[in-house]
Amino acid sequence: MRKPSAVPLTLAVFLAAAPACLAAPQVFLSDPALPLWEMRPMDRHVYVLSLEGDWRTPPAWDAEYHINVEYPDGAVVENRPTVERFFRKGEVQVLLMQYQYQKHVRKGDVLTVFVTKRLPGGGPDDWEVVSNRLAVAWPFDRDVVRLPPKTRYSEMSPIDAFTSPGQEPVPPPQTNPPPVPLPSPGEEPVKKPAPVPPRDK
Repeated sequence: MRKPSAVPLTLAVFLAAAPACLAAPQVFLSDPALPLWEMRPMDRHVYVLSLEGDWRTPPAWDAEYHINVEYPDGAVVENRPTVERFFRKGEVQVLLMQYQYQKHVRKGDVLTVFVTKRLPGGGPDDWEVVSNRLAVAWPFDRDVVRLPPKTRYSEMSPIDAFTSPGQEPVPPPQTNPPPVPLPSPGEEPVKKPAPVPPRDK
């Protein structure tokens, strides 16, 4: 008696699981090549890499998201979003600590950035990757600034906002009339206009 082959059953299970494996990520990361934001909190040197995240489906309101950096030696470092509401709009800020990148990365290496999600009540290992894995080369060939660069998800500053530290204040407009230039040698001096006589009452 011929026994039925297990191959068709295995193939059916694989085809049923294929859509879940090949499903598009919830958020798609991209690098708009913005300047690096340099911070020094508590005398620590931190670079902030600003990325953009295109949410294909809205982020879960009760989920905890983390931004992960995988170094070439296999070490993975994560950080919470710096501003949660901007992160949920699409602004992804990657924190690169000096003591971490000096230990795990060398010139010419490639870092991998991805986003993970933890559900409420989940354990330390109860997480899932919800984004693509974006590769960025080290070191970054871009400018370094002391203020966070503006992204398309940033809010516009109010008109009456105070000047931020590190920014040059805008000079006030001149209210006094410009001085009358002195005449050059050989030229007649500029005469002041005659005063207008007052009107007869």
